[in-house]
Amino acid sequence: MMLKQVVEHLIGCTKEFTLEGVAEAMGLKRNEVKYRLDRLESEGLIKRIKEVKWHRSAKDPQDGQAPRLITYQKCGDLEKRLAKMTATQRVDTTWDKMWRTIRVMRRFTRPDLMQLVGVTEENSRHFTRILAREGFIRAINPKSNPITWVLVKDPGPQRPRIPYERKANG
Repeated sequence: MMLKQVVEHLIGCTKEFTLEGVAEAMGLKRNEVKYRLDRLESEGLIKRIKEVKWHRSAKDPQDGQAPRLITYQKCGDLEKRLAKMTATQRVDTTWDKMWRTIRVMRRFTRPDLMQLVGVTEENSRHFTRILAREGFIRAINPKSNPITWVLVKDPGPQRPRIPYERKANG
């Protein structure tokens, strides 16, 4: 959902824009916007035209961010991309499939998710960490390899919304 908001903002921007400018104008963290801009860049809709390292004495704008100023240029049809996003809804994501698998199995390992859903190890690790942090699953024996997880809170068939999704979708 946040990608749609970023695309809508970029349509109104000048041909060139900075990562910091977009983040500030939208009231979002720099790394949240950078993730979306990287995605648009991989699709060929924007491109990096300048990347300047900040001076050592310059204060980083937010903790944990790379000290650089990135300037982008629009080079694709953002209106067409927005229309495509509006017309099609992602009904069944890999996270939705993993959630349904977890609900059916009740007790699982990350390799189970990788094999049954066909996701990468990184994706299954990220998803289980989020679910554990939010209290939906718990590790039975955290020292075992692979870790066995158990579903402890089942809110229903819809995949639970995680914090950044709640913020993005209001």
